[in-house]
Amino acid sequence: MAGGYYAFSLPAPAADGTISLFLMPLGATNATLMHTKDVHNVSLTISRENKVTELQQTMKVCTK
Repeated sequence: MAGGYYAFSLPAPAADGTISLFLMPLGATNATLMHTKDVHNVSLTISRENKVTELQQTMKVCTK
């Protein structure tokens, strides 16, 4: 994947015990506040099984 992105998993595992890893471009968030150079506080809106959740999470920037 070219460019900078966040790599993250949702806080809870799925019903079958698996955890999915998501890759998201840096500009695809609701709001981003830089905590340090490569750590950001990110606000996301997640829609899953017809439930909408606002999530605040600290994410590390990956640029490779």
